[in-house]
Amino acid sequence: MNYEPWQHLVIENFLPKKEFDYHCWRAQQIDIVDNVNRHFLDYIPFPGIQWLKDDFDFVRSHDDTSVFVHYAATKAGFHHPRHVDSQFKIMSAVLYLSPEENHGTDLYRSEKGELITNVDWKPNTLFVFCGRYNHTWHDYRATTNRYTLNWFLV
Repeated sequence: MNYEPWQHLVIENFLPKKEFDYHCWRAQQIDIVDNVNRHFLDYIPFPGIQWLKDDFDFVRSHDDTSVFVHYAATKAGFHHPRHVDSQFKIMSAVLYLSPEENHGTDLYRSEKGELITNVDWKPNTLFVFCGRYNHTWHDYRATTNRYTLNWFLV
């Protein structure tokens, strides 16, 4: 578990190679027309990860939960400005897929604060956090076309 600037997990070599290669291939089938293009899945890969939320010190209360998953293909040169995830997201997990080199996710203490750390881009690395309003500030950019598999507990 990492605590700077806020609590998050980084898990390298998250998927077995064959499964990882499949998701890379699927994501790269997305036509990149807009800055961020999404393809929603009708199934939940790696369904057990919602229990990772139990490792976090703070998780927003919830009664019923759902999961949604999508591939995201981000156009080279796009920068998603600093933000906190939507209030309905209890836990967010981003699996870096492709390419081999890109920019990861920058983490900040506040909306206008300085950069604290970067979750390095490394294929097959899973970045997980439980969003907190006005606390889990982050942004990302694509130096080249960027492909991820995004999983949300809502």
